[in-house]
Amino acid sequence: MIVNKITICNIRNYVGPIEVDLSVCDSRNIILMGGLNGAGKTTFADSIRLCLYGHRINGKVLSEPKYQEFLADFCTNTENISQAYVAMSITIDEENPPMDIDIKRTFTKTKSGFKLKSSTECR
Repeated sequence: MIVNKITICNIRNYVGPIEVDLSVCDSRNIILMGGLNGAGKTTFADSIRLCLYGHRINGKVLSEPKYQEFLADFCTNTENISQAYVAMSITIDEENPPMDIDIKRTFTKTKSGFKLKSSTECR
């Protein structure tokens, strides 16, 4: 699996949509992430896991109450922000021809917690 692009919006310190191009080519075949403490490196990695696995955070399936608790901490806790999302564009290269997939998980804040909407599109 190759991650080509990730967009993170209103997840912890990623306020507003932040798009990161992770595509590689012959002249750029390694991507490194670095930053000071609190810059968002772990949030970036957690966003990838959240987008790919949803309730299965860190190898275990979270109950709905625990998942809601995780989302309340993970999504930007600002009064005027009611929606957060993580979107990824990936390529499954084991297929012949390779398969491109777009994944998006949207979290909308409600009075009773977060409502999840997931979408997957194969191109």
